[in-house]
Amino acid sequence: RVHFAFATAPSPGWFPDLAALELVFEDLRAHELHYWHDAASAHLESKLRRGASWDWLERLGPRLEGCYLSDVEGWSGGRVPGSGEVDFRELRAQLPHRARRVLRLEPGQSRQSALEAIRMVRVLDLDV
Repeated sequence: RVHFAFATAPSPGWFPDLAALELVFEDLRAHELHYWHDAASAHLESKLRRGASWDWLERLGPRLEGCYLSDVEGWSGGRVPGSGEVDFRELRAQLPHRARRVLRLEPGQSRQSALEAIRMVRVLDLDV
């Protein structure tokens, strides 16, 4: 069985923003259409719009399929979880247990930083 999911916009100001996704889900009402959260992108979007990154999870929670785990520093994403601005302890509290968690590694990331990312996911108890 295949599920389709909209993901958090890859950069602030891109489609889909939170309001657009709410309209899409309201209009389509398709049970097989889900939401995939990106912790770093949601954090950047919240900085741009002066909202809370948790708004995405609160408002789209029933459609949540999973979450990409990566961090952000300033306006630069792709960092190891726990090494930037995203509050991963709060993220863990907000994510439903059923939501899949995926550690996002960037192209060209060193083996050492990948191992550090895995270690941080374990330290933060994110159940990848």
